[in-house]
Amino acid sequence: MCRHMKRGPRGVMSQLKMPEYDLIYVEETDAIKQAIKAESLLQIDPDTIEDNIDTFGGEIATVRRLMGIALAPQVADYIHMLFEQGEEKLTVFAWHIEVLDILERELHEHGLVRIDGRTGATKKDALVQKFVNDPNTHLAIGNILSMGTGTDGLQLVCNHGLIAEPDWVPGNNIQAFDRLDRGGQGRAVQGDIFVAPNSIAAKVLGSALRKNQTIHKALDYRIGDAA
Repeated sequence: MCRHMKRGPRGVMSQLKMPEYDLIYVEETDAIKQAIKAESLLQIDPDTIEDNIDTFGGEIATVRRLMGIALAPQVADYIHMLFEQGEEKLTVFAWHIEVLDILERELHEHGLVRIDGRTGATKKDALVQKFVNDPNTHLAIGNILSMGTGTDGLQLVCNHGLIAEPDWVPGNNIQAFDRLDRGGQGRAVQGDIFVAPNSIAAKVLGSALRKNQTIHKALDYRIGDAA
């Protein structure tokens, strides 16, 4: 087995510190209860979802949209709290236009840029530069595909990323956090993923985080290293 490690003394980017990924459990509002009920009707087994996710078609898109909209107000409240506690720059990923609309409306006072599927490459670069260089722009919000892939520069000023509505495929969430966990990052990255208790996302991602920790211990640990 040959494994190219990203960080540590043997890594290709040895300056990077080990990131921390956490699940943030929201309160069960009526809207979230309705979204969980809609999820339950799909009868999805979280343990096999990555192998079968394509078989549910538009039904998954519908329930994920309902959950994202239900989560968004609490995500906005959490971000307000982080800024009150002294955070300077935050990066927030979401899936749906409606969710980004809620976040933009609720958080505009902090100064923000928004990147989604309608943002062209030139404008995207300009928005990233504004986030990096403008001291009055504290927040970058974007679609998890449009901003979560092929975007460089966010890591120069930000080490805290939040996913307002997670992908049920765990690797796609890590790909978004990798916009911060890359060359030029001088601090340990904190990645927060918002989930509703007993939701499909909570079950899938909780298991994934445990598996990732196990994989790290098995493949990155050397005799004499700290656990």
